[in-house]
Amino acid sequence: MEKKLVSPIVHFISGKGGVGKSLCAKALATYFARQGFSTLLVELSEEESETAPTIQTFHNIEEKLSFLRIYPDQALYEYLSLKVPGQSLLKKMFGKSFFRTLCSAMPGLSDLTRLGKIWFHADKHAGSQENFDKIVVDLPSSGFIVRFLSIARVVREVVKIGPLAREARLMEDFFKDARNAVLHLVTLPQELVINETFEIYHKINAGHDMSLGVLFVNRLNLLDYEELKFLVSKLDSSLTATKAIFDFFLSQIDNEQEQLKRLDTVGLKLHRIYLGEHFGAFYESEIVNELVEKIAEHCAS
Repeated sequence: MEKKLVSPIVHFISGKGGVGKSLCAKALATYFARQGFSTLLVELSEEESETAPTIQTFHNIEEKLSFLRIYPDQALYEYLSLKVPGQSLLKKMFGKSFFRTLCSAMPGLSDLTRLGKIWFHADKHAGSQENFDKIVVDLPSSGFIVRFLSIARVVREVVKIGPLAREARLMEDFFKDARNAVLHLVTLPQELVINETFEIYHKINAGHDMSLGVLFVNRLNLLDYEELKFLVSKLDSSLTATKAIFDFFLSQIDNEQEQLKRLDTVGLKLHRIYLGEHFGAFYESEIVNELVEKIAEHCAS
């Protein structure tokens, strides 16, 4: 069993846009829930919410699995609600202009409060009465993650003293501990995507802000190469269109194998979970269930 995929409490999932990271995040959260863990699937939004500030509630997806979208303004409101006495006063003063002014005055504050929201529900010592066994976080596109995952350290280094510095230090210590948190990456067998995945891998390793987990290699063509070649050799010469289709798949498999070799060449040293292209799957639930099965196979091996 891959300990880095199962043991930690918080599992961050990231990758270049379009690689299928959200599906991988949902599949991992679903896997945990079906293993009996109380699980929270989190989607981090970079946009402000469209509703008035309030304490956000969880939405139940299935047994043992809840969902929460964390907005930057809502996370800041929740943080201030823990610090400022009198909710009516806070509601009156907290508007979009106040939020933007505060974030302009304190760059990184919205990142810290969103990370703090996750910490609040992951660390039983953080004070929340709504803790989860597992939290899976679907991060925005890869350009966001280095800044976000380093924010606790940055705030602690800049602020130095006071309650904000103390909480930043607690968050930094919690998320740096591999027993508590890990970052999984999602990639495709494509040159540009692998290059960007390696950049993230290198920056996270260099920053020492979080441990790295596994690499999901998504949308592989899992058709058997030798079987396809055999079928092509048996095709009637008149079936030119059919042969062209088979040749396309053979070429695709060749290219994918070259890109998988590059994962070793560039030094991307993570345990891998290989996920196939979802031929014939029309609904998200079908794809998620397929991915859950692959994760279960990996954990059982």
